[in-house]
Amino acid sequence: MEPWTFLNPILKIFFYISVVGTAGTALFIFHFRKLMEKENILFCNKVMLTSSGLGIFVCIFYFFSIAGNFGGNIMSAFNFELLKLASNTTVGQVTILTIMAHSLICCTIFTVNKVGRIILIICTIGIVISFAMVGHSSTNGYLAQLLLLIHLTCISYWLGSFIPLRQLCKYSNFKEVSDVAHKFGVYAISYIGLLAVSGIFYSYILLGDIRNIFATTYGIILLIKFITVNLLLLIGALNKFKYVPMIKTNPERGVSKLYSSINFEIILTIIVLSLTSLLTTSFMLPMYN
Repeated sequence: MEPWTFLNPILKIFFYISVVGTAGTALFIFHFRKLMEKENILFCNKVMLTSSGLGIFVCIFYFFSIAGNFGGNIMSAFNFELLKLASNTTVGQVTILTIMAHSLICCTIFTVNKVGRIILIICTIGIVISFAMVGHSSTNGYLAQLLLLIHLTCISYWLGSFIPLRQLCKYSNFKEVSDVAHKFGVYAISYIGLLAVSGIFYSYILLGDIRNIFATTYGIILLIKFITVNLLLLIGALNKFKYVPMIKTNPERGVSKLYSSINFEIILTIIVLSLTSLLTTSFMLPMYN
């Protein structure tokens, strides 16, 4: 068995983490900058810097893996001719552009001028769009690509908010936590609604037939992912309707419960991203089986 069979899913997990950390934190800052103190905005910037740094490392490794896949062994990843061939593929070119986008984010993340912020926004959007340029959506038409972009944007907002919210629970005053958490829940209704609708239709396009969710390995793993996401939704509902309101009546207990809940959500997030990685790297779509 080729080494890339094991390495590519691992690379994809870290790539997803980097994208969620970068795009999700950017959305968090966009929505809640006015409600946060400078220290928390600085923390969010550091999260984006770390996430983009991880993205650069993973994308470089992934580019070498393209050459490695051509040759079938580890040493092929360092073969100049195979690397040159990798740079001529769509996947290779998108990977190079993604490295550049992450690099520009690292260079502009702490900028205060408008030009820097515009570059930051364009690069963040570009990283999300890169998903639609390669992979399953690119072979299933424009509708699939649009649904994927909507899905990725919404899931970045949702999952990418966990680390900033966790930071707020640990170091901020109760009022700031309450205000941000409440607003997060208000926006989440729209984001998660779009997430669910786009995810269902996108999955249906990939499955080809709803019966494939039970009849194929791809479908079964997708079903497990759905179940995990629904568990995240249940925890999110518990946060919105119980723990966030509790912050106003019993601040210390409410923040403590929210903090613990977010920690569990982060664990489930890693599971969701791991399952997504398997679906995009290790299993063929049912229509191609």
